[in-house]
Order: sequence, then structure tokens, then C-alpha cells
Amino acid sequence: MTAYNEMLGWWQRELGVHELHFIDVFGGRRKFENVQPDKRFALIAGMIELFKAFDLHVMIQSMEDRDLDAWRGGFNIDADFGPFNLKKSKDFALFFLLVRIVSRLNAMPGPIAPAYVFVDEGWKQKNRVMRFGGGLGAATLEAIMFGSSREIRPIQIADFAAFALTRSQVLIGKTKFNRWDREIATLLGPFVRTFEGVKTLERHLLIDHATGLAVEKEGLPPES
Repeated sequence: MTAYNEMLGWWQRELGVHELHFIDVFGGRRKFENVQPDKRFALIAGMIELFKAFDLHVMIQSMEDRDLDAWRGGFNIDADFGPFNLKKSKDFALFFLLVRIVSRLNAMPGPIAPAYVFVDEGWKQKNRVMRFGGGLGAATLEAIMFGSSREIRPIQIADFAAFALTRSQVLIGKTKFNRWDREIATLLGPFVRTFEGVKTLERHLLIDHATGLAVEKEGLPPES
């Protein structure tokens, strides 16, 4: 967290921000209204480099209501599990994401320190803690803690990944790119392609830089 804290600390001194909302960074809104685009895009690029330098993995899990019964059929588990109501697609998606995380942790070689999951407030009451004690079949997942992203900085790092995914999906839906669309696509494209579980990017946009038109093609873009 030291690298992120140093980055945030610089912007705190410059603008008085307590966390980095990348919707505001990208759009030049609120505290970033008077920050030049090159500095804002450099901040976005710096976050991507942070993910690379510390080998931070991003796992995406979403679920549609229509698919819930099929997913639940694969688990022999009660409808209510801890804070989860597994009759709801959002709850089940988070539950299944935790199962994937546990599987990844257990596949790592050597002893693994206890892992903690931080969830942004809104889904459950702030400051609530759910301890597992092997409840998902692994001692590596110690607890889930619910809190504010302002207070729990790992959530802020995860928020950047959410911004990158959401902005990429917005770009996929556009039929014409302006200069800033092209710049953010150049930054985020290779980054988002490293996310696990991103099916929406199986189709991508080829951009005609002369006209700014975007043409959808099958398959992932080639490495640049």
C-alpha cells in the first residue's frame, strides 16, 4: 500500500482529496476540474503501472437473474450463508467470487498468510465483520470486512479496476471516438484484457483514426 499511499498523499497536498475517484479524474470534475488532461491521464497511467509493479490480479464476477438457478444448482448450500442471500444474483455473484479467490489462494505454493476481503459499504452495514474460520472450505480466507472506501484504501485500488472495466464497456458501445476516447482506450485496453472473467471484451473496437469511427470485430485486439 505504500506506493498508493504516496500517490494519494501527493494529490491530497495538491487538491485536498481524501480518495481518488477516477470518474472525476478522467472527466476533470470536482477537485480535478482545473487539472490539465495530461496530468489526469498520467495519474491513470500511474495506477496501471502500480497494478503491474505489484502483480495485482483482477477477477470479475457478474451474474444475471435468469442464470441464478443454474448457478445455484452446482452448490449444495443453504439459501442463506452468513451475510449472503443466495436467492439474489448479486449476493451469489460475490459468494462465487470468494470461492474463486479461495481456489486461487489454495493453489499458491508454500504457506499462505490469512487473507482478508474488504467490501465497500452499501451492501452491508459499515464496520461489520464476518469471520469464516474455514466456512468456504479453506483456512486461507479469514474474514470479510465491510467499510468505507475512504477509510479502507485497498477498496480504493479495487475501485480503479472497476472504473477501468466500466469505462472500457462504455467505449465498446460508442460508434465514434474523440481524442480522449482514443487516449483512454490506449491506456485501458491492454490493462482490462488482463482481467479474469471479462466476457464483454471478446468483441473489440478497431478505430479508424482518420475518421474517428469505431468498427466492432470478433476476438481480442492484437497486442500493441
